[in-house]
Amino acid sequence: MTEGQNGDGWTVMSSFDGPGETRPEFEDMLRGEMERWEGEARRAGLDPAGHVRLSRVGTTALIAISPELEAAFTPAQTLWKAE
Repeated sequence: MTEGQNGDGWTVMSSFDGPGETRPEFEDMLRGEMERWEGEARRAGLDPAGHVRLSRVGTTALIAISPELEAAFTPAQTLWKAE
């Protein structure tokens, strides 16, 4: 498993340690971050619902993107040689 991946190929792009109780300002911040990644999915021609997800582990909120979305905005590695 590579850093930032959770074993199913999805990459965690944002991790937030939240409050112990529901706070509207924290939920608003999460919503804004989700909207940002959903916008990236749309620009890549992908359905946001299938390529961006929010999960919670205890008080930690994780926003992850699919391998397809990550590939859409991650440049391909190139081999080059300085002369």
